[in-house]
Amino acid sequence: MSSWAKAKPTGGGNTPDILNKIPGYSGYRAKESRRDEDKQVRLELAREYDLIAQRLTDVQGELVRAQRFAEIGNVERLERSLRLFTDRLRTATYGYGGLFSDRPVDERALDQLAAFDRALGGDADELRASVEAISSASLGGEDLPQKVRATQGQIDALNRRFDLRAEAINSGQAVSGGGVPDVFASPTQEQAHVADDLHFGDAVSISGADYIVKGRMEFQGDDTAWRQYLLRDGDAEQWLHVPPSTAEPMALLTVTTETPADGANVTIGGKGYTQAASGTATAEIVGESGKQGGLAVSFRRFSGEAGELLFDYDWDVRRQTLAGRTLDPLEIQVYAV
Repeated sequence: MSSWAKAKPTGGGNTPDILNKIPGYSGYRAKESRRDEDKQVRLELAREYDLIAQRLTDVQGELVRAQRFAEIGNVERLERSLRLFTDRLRTATYGYGGLFSDRPVDERALDQLAAFDRALGGDADELRASVEAISSASLGGEDLPQKVRATQGQIDALNRRFDLRAEAINSGQAVSGGGVPDVFASPTQEQAHVADDLHFGDAVSISGADYIVKGRMEFQGDDTAWRQYLLRDGDAEQWLHVPPSTAEPMALLTVTTETPADGANVTIGGKGYTQAASGTATAEIVGESGKQGGLAVSFRRFSGEAGELLFDYDWDVRRQTLAGRTLDPLEIQVYAV
């Protein structure tokens, strides 16, 4: 076994207990049972994560009883994201090449797969602890956004880890490159979003709808930064909001002609929003007609009850309001030109 595979993955927890539930688990050494072993591992992991998703359902009930209705949507989004991951675990299918072929398989790949299994099992403990922290915060009247963002970061890391596991299975070779050590780092480590660095002409698919990138606004405040990309589908335009890391969610926004009133609680499009941040920023705008930099803008950011976001910009000469919903990372695919 390689020294890399021997290294203890972050999130050890009760991992051996999880893999010990798999009858005859051999780390894929028995060629004739590899496909069955893979399925059993995935189903057992899915059961573990299903229990955590159910706990998120319970937390939403706790928020209802605490009358913290504005925060239910964020926890609901977490649950939905986690259930998408458990669905991936259950339904992943592979061909008969790679790990399941008759040709010899790289021993390092087998070591790596066993390490991925242990890491995915151990991550369940850390995710369970994060969900309990959200529950405690909801019962204690504490702020939830930071805990919710950290938990979403863990779920994003689970998906990246499973992607690499699938790559090793399909190729029958050990996965190499910079991404491998990254997924064995702490799952709460902040990562760049998949749409972090888009350019003119890039294609973006969001929930099955296809767009072309036609512009960008980039904002830099005292302690925050974010980008918003102009997406076009025929005559329809929307904005993709991209924070600097997966600690905060992306969002799909649309220009609205309604302007938020003063105050911390506003209503736009019949939906209620609560102000989450405000301040001034320096902005750069890149469009088909060129680039403008060093622009001063005042901004307010609001959160909605079901995971919506609203941005209100005052450019001094005009107001601009963007509103929309937050996105699960799995909804987005980027096709760079």
